[in-house]
Amino acid sequence: MTESPYTPYPPSDSMSTDSGSPTSPATVADAAIAPYPSMNSPYDPMAYPEPPKKSSTLGIIGLALVIVLGILLFIAVLSMYKAAFTSGLMAIDPYTYEVISDMNSATDAQMSAIMGPAMLILLIGIAGLSGFIISIVATATGRGRAFGIVGIVLGVIAPIVAFIAAATVAVTQYLPI
Repeated sequence: MTESPYTPYPPSDSMSTDSGSPTSPATVADAAIAPYPSMNSPYDPMAYPEPPKKSSTLGIIGLALVIVLGILLFIAVLSMYKAAFTSGLMAIDPYTYEVISDMNSATDAQMSAIMGPAMLILLIGIAGLSGFIISIVATATGRGRAFGIVGIVLGVIAPIVAFIAAATVAVTQYLPI
């Protein structure tokens, strides 16, 4: 028995030497030399066209909404604090620099002074949530993924920063120095 250079296994004594056997060296060698599929095969990866590039407009819209509404939220919170301080609803103790707020004895005029900015904060928060959701959809669908990720991060950070910054600005304006 001669060894064929194309046999994947070395010949053993248990293999039959007739050419009709499925384990004969001639059959294995013929299978090893079989031609590869042609380029027109349906299994060829080049046969399928590239998917169309997705537009990044959705991610840009989500990011823009989050940025604009974050800035508007800062302005609305700042105006609510200013209204509370100017109406006498909140005050700062000149000795301890603590913010004094007595909501139990608030008059209707004092409460109505802060209701406008409070409603504006609510509406901006709902619109900001929609910008946050648009950013999540853009990230998940790959339509402006980088812009969507930045929109998600800013959507989480913007309300926190807006409230802290507005409170700091409002309180420092009314410090009795």
